Amino acid sequence: MQSWRNKMMTNYFLIIGLVVIFTISITIVSTLVILKIVSWNWITGVLLGTITSYTSFLLVSKSARLLIKTENHYFLYFMFLLRIGVYFITTVTVLLLNDLFAIEGFLIGLVNSIFYPFFKYKSV
Repeated sequence: MQSWRNKMMTNYFLIIGLVVIFTISITIVSTLVILKIVSWNWITGVLLGTITSYTSFLLVSKSARLLIKTENHYFLYFMFLLRIGVYFITTVTVLLLNDLFAIEGFLIGLVNSIFYPFFKYKSV
């Protein structure tokens, strides 16, 4: 078991790395918008697609953990339908509010969910 200090140092380096990545990506996005290469609705579409894919991944990992713990297959069906609902609601939102969200950006943001099965997570 790690000591408290080792855990804090690990989290400290993780936070520094995430802040650096966040700063670089915000700088790149701001530069693209200022130079009018992309518009804001494209950026909001990418953000909505990314949030949707991460939400679906969290639902899948939580349902897998709870299925192992409780062995309730009806809960797994419920979580599957909930994940399909998350995809459906956000897709309909993007299609109806096309002046606020760009469908191309939304689809690019959803690409993250394609690569989840290729990684092995210890929690699933």
